[in-house]
Amino acid sequence: MKRGKQVDENVYFIIHIDKKVRMEDFTDRLPVSDRIFFSRRVKVSWGGFGMIEAVVEMLRTMYERHIQPDYVHLLSGQDFPLKSNPETVRFFREHQGRNFLEARPIPSPRLSESGLNRIQYKWFIEEEGYHKAAQLVEIQRQRNMIRPYFPDIQAYNGSQWWSLTGDCVQWLYQTCCPGNRLYDFYKYTFCSDEMLFHTALLNSEWKDSITNRNFRYIDWHSGPEYPKMWRSEDFERLISSDNLFARKFDETVDREILDKLNSYTRIKPEPVKKPVILFRFHKNPPVCLNRIELLKLYNPDIPIYGIYGGNEEDFRTFDELVNGHLAGVYRIKNRTGDWNWQNFDLALREWYRDCGKEIDFDTAYVVEWDLLLFVPLNEIYAGINKNELDITGLTPLSSVENQWSWTTGALRDGYVRLMEFVQKTYACSKASFASLGPGLCFPKSFLAGYSAIDVPELSNDEVRVPYICAGFRLYHEKYRLFRWLVRFGKAHPF
Repeated sequence: MKRGKQVDENVYFIIHIDKKVRMEDFTDRLPVSDRIFFSRRVKVSWGGFGMIEAVVEMLRTMYERHIQPDYVHLLSGQDFPLKSNPETVRFFREHQGRNFLEARPIPSPRLSESGLNRIQYKWFIEEEGYHKAAQLVEIQRQRNMIRPYFPDIQAYNGSQWWSLTGDCVQWLYQTCCPGNRLYDFYKYTFCSDEMLFHTALLNSEWKDSITNRNFRYIDWHSGPEYPKMWRSEDFERLISSDNLFARKFDETVDREILDKLNSYTRIKPEPVKKPVILFRFHKNPPVCLNRIELLKLYNPDIPIYGIYGGNEEDFRTFDELVNGHLAGVYRIKNRTGDWNWQNFDLALREWYRDCGKEIDFDTAYVVEWDLLLFVPLNEIYAGINKNELDITGLTPLSSVENQWSWTTGALRDGYVRLMEFVQKTYACSKASFASLGPGLCFPKSFLAGYSAIDVPELSNDEVRVPYICAGFRLYHEKYRLFRWLVRFGKAHPF
């Protein structure tokens, strides 16, 4: 925040500043924003329960401010993002409903004494400090004063840094509070911040929603510090990672790496300057003409190109009716009506190859013939940049996969084969969303790329477009040929 001096309008920051330090040393260095809030301060000691109390206070502040987030990310002052805000937002929209938390069962071979010493003895770190608390633990050990654990609960340990859904965090806030048996027990453990939330979640109905990874890049092996303090020579290693955040950073060790990452992650918007409208139509000539006239009324400076997907014998009627109203009409040839209905993305590839590539534009707004619009398209797409692709009407496939005609019954084979193709060809994971065609927004750079790759006639465009777009984006970003942003789930006033 100090470097950027800007706060994304969709992001809130809830900050806890340790009660042991001067608050002004931090607040004076932060930008003024109505999206930055400070929680009640508590004293935090390494390994002590103050870490948990600090998180609880930040959540309390969040709810007092009536903030209802989609995701909550727990970060420290020594973390830094590795991706731009749009890329990070896209990741969590693609994985909507998943909770990202690194955890492993206790006993664990990765921990001293398998981690049992953390929970078997009472640690009074906040009351006595770490060293005195460790001496008291040794006395308990010598006297065999082992605390009984819960027979119905499996203990877990892991990194304290996580990214959880708003609903999951609300459950944690309501559950991990004084009077709860886990909260009261872990108040006197060692490094409770690495155990309490993990144990609570993995012994609850949230267990199946958890991905055992937090997407923080932390190097515990290279040194010279453990974990490593990232330096400017690590820049390529950091930006080539698929992690979203990294730690640790320290300006007194290397300031340049932070400046490099800040520049890398701050995408400079390029507004749409030369849009065109692609009007998709195939029947009902009088309605089509009315829609074209409305489009011209609200978008007088944007050329409109027609893409006709109806029967060949009816084309002359349409052509005569819309002649003079459109900048050009492209007829999809030698295709059936069912093919055109099912494969508009493939028809769009044909249009681009045959004539679209010669047109001077940077973004194409796709409008269906039966959409009734009373708002200028530049206003509808005001937040779109010229290298951004917009897919509307996204629906999680998990919510429709078992009843949607395109993913069940006789058509399921095409859906499965499409997934296999994209996963193999473009290293993309399983499809996450289906989409609706009306309202698509394609940058020319994307159409050029989409027209150059292999796209199979499998399933339909409502599955293929969001799926192959995601796979193609990953493929090209990996080799740095070009990049764009995919804005999932953007609402438009259709």
